[in-house]
Amino acid sequence: MSTIVISNIKATGETASRAVSGVAAVWCKIDSDASTATFHNSLGASSLTDNATGNYTISFTNNFDSGDYAAVGSNKRRGFTDEILNPYDTFAGYLRFDFLDDSSNADPEFIMWSFHGDLA
Repeated sequence: MSTIVISNIKATGETASRAVSGVAAVWCKIDSDASTATFHNSLGASSLTDNATGNYTISFTNNFDSGDYAAVGSNKRRGFTDEILNPYDTFAGYLRFDFLDDSSNADPEFIMWSFHGDLA
């Protein structure tokens, strides 16, 4: 049996490549419990903007070919039951979202996102 070893992968028609170790086009873990949210770790995310309490924008290093990528998110916050990540601006180059707790914006301890789709 042969072994193929590669360090980057690029789908047909894409102009940007991504590391095989992170097949998701973009992923990030956000430390949002501080006065200003920061990336705890990320791949393919160029910047994070802490717009207001519970409101953030993640910009991507490489644009997706459209705003129709898949975004999967989760969070860590203790003691609350009605929590939701609400992405409301999904553009090729960024995602803007709210973290809502009992219908009000709040800052959880961590937020994690994974983005899948074709890069431009």
